[in-house]
Amino acid sequence: MSQVGHLSQNAATASSLTCAHLKNRAVVRVQGLESADLLQGLMTNDIVSRFQPLDEEGLLKDEPVQSIYTHMLNTQGRVLFDVIVFKGFQEHEFLLDVDFDGRDKLVKHLKMYKVRRKIDIQLDDHLKVLAFFQKNAPENITELTAAVKSDLPGSIHCDRGWISPNDQVPALEFSEDCLSSVDPRLPELGHRIIAPQELEFADQADHRQDYQQLRYWFGVAEGAQEVIPGKALPLEYNVDYLHGISFHKGCYIGQELTARTHHTGVIRKRIMPVVNLDQEFKRNGDDEDVDFLNEADKKIGQNHDEFTAKAEAKKELHIKSEKRKADDEELKDKILLASLKHVPQHSWSRQAVAEGVQDLGYPPVSSGIIDNHPLELILFHMRLSNEQLEQKMAADVAAIEAQGERLRIRKFLRSHVENRLRMNIPFMGHWTEALAISSLPQNLCETVPLDLELFDLMWHYAGDKATDLNWYTKRISLGAIYKGTEMAMLQDKSEDFQHTWEFLDRRFQDEMDFSNLVKNSNDVQNVVKGVATTLQNIFGLQSKH
Repeated sequence: MSQVGHLSQNAATASSLTCAHLKNRAVVRVQGLESADLLQGLMTNDIVSRFQPLDEEGLLKDEPVQSIYTHMLNTQGRVLFDVIVFKGFQEHEFLLDVDFDGRDKLVKHLKMYKVRRKIDIQLDDHLKVLAFFQKNAPENITELTAAVKSDLPGSIHCDRGWISPNDQVPALEFSEDCLSSVDPRLPELGHRIIAPQELEFADQADHRQDYQQLRYWFGVAEGAQEVIPGKALPLEYNVDYLHGISFHKGCYIGQELTARTHHTGVIRKRIMPVVNLDQEFKRNGDDEDVDFLNEADKKIGQNHDEFTAKAEAKKELHIKSEKRKADDEELKDKILLASLKHVPQHSWSRQAVAEGVQDLGYPPVSSGIIDNHPLELILFHMRLSNEQLEQKMAADVAAIEAQGERLRIRKFLRSHVENRLRMNIPFMGHWTEALAISSLPQNLCETVPLDLELFDLMWHYAGDKATDLNWYTKRISLGAIYKGTEMAMLQDKSEDFQHTWEFLDRRFQDEMDFSNLVKNSNDVQNVVKGVATTLQNIFGLQSKH
């Protein structure tokens, strides 16, 4: 039986609020003694000082907030997730309000950086996200101003963000199984609520469109469809004006580009709300998107309504398209997996794929789903091997912890570099060709990320928590060892590649020398590209493929 929710705020105020169930948002629970430490190294905001604002004597100097807005970035400084973080129901617990379509990716992202911390990370399907807001709020706002730079040391944002006449909004209070907070981005967006799925309110109408229009009025983007993962830059999406970034906290993943952009003061693009002052600019029921043109009649944007029938039809087509893509990827993976065992005989070729298709009993035309047979076979082998190595590293870490022993980083890394290289042994007869294909300029954008992912996984399972320049130093040092040993392996004719493993031991003994190779993040790509060029020169394969 569903519960009926009630507001404890005064009835006059409560009756003026509209409730929207944000079905495009999900909740991820992060709980553990080191949960704040994990999140602090991954997010743009300062979770420590905002939820526990202490002075120099360790005393509470400000009232702790109930929620904060933040972005999580990749190593290139681009947004992966836009998140509202709530202080959870229990100590050392945080609830992350995140885009529904990105919920699984966020869990995977957090678990990758969790390493050996005692933290529980999981989706919480028993909770939902609600917004309580005033539908007519924009009509009451006549002025928004940007405040001057804050002179408060350690302030969450350098410019404090947008200030409006409604800056003070009373909190809503619910039962103990709900979390309530004024929206940390802008108070005009109302209240953000995390509540049990079974909790219902008197107004059950779908007000998501009303809430979206409110966000658009203030130029606030939300979710993966608006804040494009891997492409969006946080400052272009106004994270500084929406109280979502600290330029005073320590290092975090992706900080380098963000901090440099902020301090240079040059931000060429920003998401902005647009108000239509042209009374003739109407849809007239035609349900069509309308282009925006500049003075030179060049298209600079488009008016798009997510809730029209046409938009809903586009969404349905998009869902079907994504389903077809997922089915195609599943079929492709089956074919590539079956094809790998034919690579020793037929190399990275169309014939190997044809043999794999035949093994599966599929019609020959099925091989057409694979565009670039050599490259896709190589990429699949790299991804599969990385996944298998990750499983092995996770099992080794769990065994070490279960025995109460301390993980020896150098020994751990050395062991798993060998484990990963051994996965190439079945294909050594054609590995020279694989390296040459991988190092072609047009293929580096796909092969280099897989190499970097491999080095990142090794360091994280080894317990690395660095978020400063050492993050780059450690990975490029390990990459230099790995790539050097991989090349030595090509020339090794000894039994079980014994000379290769001896070479690997020597490289690890000299490992500290490699830490001086890296001065900035650009060195990562430069060194890997240098290795690729060297491979091409050694084997004389620049002109092939």
